[in-house]
Amino acid sequence: MDGSELPAGTVVDRYTVEGVVGYGGMAVVWKVRHNDLGSLHALKVLQTRSRVVRERLVQEGRLQASMRHPNLVAVTDLVVLDGGDPGLIMELVQGPSLRVFLDQGPLTLEQADVIAAGILAGVAEAHRCDLVHRDLKPANILLEPGTGTFVPKVADFGIAKALANDSLDDAFRTRTGAVMGTPHYMAPEQILDSSNVGPQADIFALGVVLYELVTHQRPFDGDTSLAVCNAVTAGLYEPPELHAPELPRSMQEAIRAALSVDPEERPASVEALTDLWFADRLPPPSNAKPFPGVERITSRHQSRGAITWDPPSPPSVPALGRWPRTLALLAAGLGLGGLGMLGVGVYTVSQLLAEPAVEEPPVAVVAVPAPEPLAVVEPAGPPALAPEIPKPVPAPVPVVLSPPEPEGMTLSLVSRLARQGGEAAWRRLGTAVRGDPDPKVRAAAWNAVLRGWNDERPGVSGLEATLAWQLERAPRNAAVAAAVALGDHGRRAESLIPGLRRRLPRVRLATLDAVLKLRRRTPGFNWRPHVRPLTKAESALVRQKASRVLRKL
Repeated sequence: MDGSELPAGTVVDRYTVEGVVGYGGMAVVWKVRHNDLGSLHALKVLQTRSRVVRERLVQEGRLQASMRHPNLVAVTDLVVLDGGDPGLIMELVQGPSLRVFLDQGPLTLEQADVIAAGILAGVAEAHRCDLVHRDLKPANILLEPGTGTFVPKVADFGIAKALANDSLDDAFRTRTGAVMGTPHYMAPEQILDSSNVGPQADIFALGVVLYELVTHQRPFDGDTSLAVCNAVTAGLYEPPELHAPELPRSMQEAIRAALSVDPEERPASVEALTDLWFADRLPPPSNAKPFPGVERITSRHQSRGAITWDPPSPPSVPALGRWPRTLALLAAGLGLGGLGMLGVGVYTVSQLLAEPAVEEPPVAVVAVPAPEPLAVVEPAGPPALAPEIPKPVPAPVPVVLSPPEPEGMTLSLVSRLARQGGEAAWRRLGTAVRGDPDPKVRAAAWNAVLRGWNDERPGVSGLEATLAWQLERAPRNAAVAAAVALGDHGRRAESLIPGLRRRLPRVRLATLDAVLKLRRRTPGFNWRPHVRPLTKAESALVRQKASRVLRKL
């Protein structure tokens, strides 16, 4: 019996197959039910008949069966299929993987803390059992839904290395110089030689996972695996606070320490990394519920697709209070403009007091020049009894939509333009997305463009041009978000063509999904010449998706 094809109702030992849970690189996981107890489990079987891989699967079962921890996927049994292939009976986790979860949207800091605490605790337990995972990544971390929370569970110890009992690895010891793992999450020493890595390699991978957890993007990325490996070994990545300005200092330091190129400079243990992560605050309590709306799955509705959770929108810049703005204007009036500016300040105060006491998003702070000194004009005729005092010249009123200064835009101006909307505002925000020197401004402008596109003004040409530019040139996550947005509300077929030419598979897959949506709004456009080349020299997943799209065009 082939483990990759088990129809529903197939009996394997004491278990009956009910359906497929998911596919991996070399294995497939099935949902099975115990024939006597009625309990649900996961059955992991191989898609290859390689002797070495089969022995590694049995080793994985032995390693995981030796551990019991709420943040580790438990292995409870080993079965043999009719053809002699082994299969692992494991705990069935009903929630998604962290990879799927992160693709839905960014997390709050409280939610990131809950997920991080569980992952760190699970890996720390594995290290206490003298096991190094060697392939930690979001795809190998499953999220079990609870009541208002998720419980992370580390899975897939297929290439784990036993430190204390090397006899487990004698039959298939990793060759010197072999590379095993996922390049984006591999430590520099693991890239050079996977046969001699220790717990420090897992700590580096944890640093990558934590970085992605709080910034929503990976620190090391590239168009090819070689480019990724070069960035990892050189330690080239953008500091996390550039993508998440509100990140606490302890989180920043923990990520930097874990991503050190030299293993000796990383935290000595996962416990030490945990202490760094929570250095300036308490760990989340056990009853924390940062994911409202998530409910624990019961036996009445056990389904992998039953988890629904709407991620929060990206946090906005905090608004400046009404009185601080009032005092600031008064100070500017006294210091810069004399009586004229004071009059403007008093008028502004009266207008503010007449407004309802509602907090507003921040406004742009524009420096107002002082008025020119008044010229004294001698009268031409006889002097008057009471010389006329010239009236003060009011200061010029700042114009919000004036061209930006050469040094770039400010976060408050980004917020103001987003609230104002209109072609001119969206055009300026698009310019900031493409080339503002401040990465924080670029990120804020991009979030404003996405919100404006999805919620306020779909179809505005200025927004669609920015989305098309992001799809063509932005890094993977931003390009995928642009493809999804264009598929939802786009009006121009030409906006998606650059995404079909990108070398990143995830961008191409997202663009193919967008093509199916946008084709209904562009009935006269011929998509086939642009989709057909994707079926050549591409990954199997991209070829399969392109074939399905061509059949529907």
